[in-house]
Amino acid sequence: MSVRVHLHFQKNPTICPPAPLPWTLTLDHIEVEPTLGGMLKMALYYPGPYPYWKGGRRHHGDLPMKVIVEIAAISMARNHSETLKASVQQVLGACLGVGEEITIDKIPIKEAQELVKQGHFDSMIKEVETEIKAT
Repeated sequence: MSVRVHLHFQKNPTICPPAPLPWTLTLDHIEVEPTLGGMLKMALYYPGPYPYWKGGRRHHGDLPMKVIVEIAAISMARNHSETLKASVQQVLGACLGVGEEITIDKIPIKEAQELVKQGHFDSMIKEVETEIKAT
């Protein structure tokens, strides 16, 4: 599973004693969050088991659109999307990279992207946006 690590350096490094080696860092804290592909794989295979294979196998399965919108909301700040709708489009594009056999509510990904462009899922997107603003 792929994971992206964000390192945050201490705000005032002069308080710390000098590092004994030139490549030693003093960190304030570390945040670990899964990549977009990692979140999609977790959603596909929840609660498990995760398939184990070697080689170029592609992932397959069906995801509800609500899960795609929630993943888009989580990754929205990291993807630098202006709107949640644009972030949903990015997540659907990432689904193609994870596996072309993935469907969204039994709809192929490319058709789901067109439906998002046409506004068929706008009510679901607005619902998740209001949940985010409430918290």
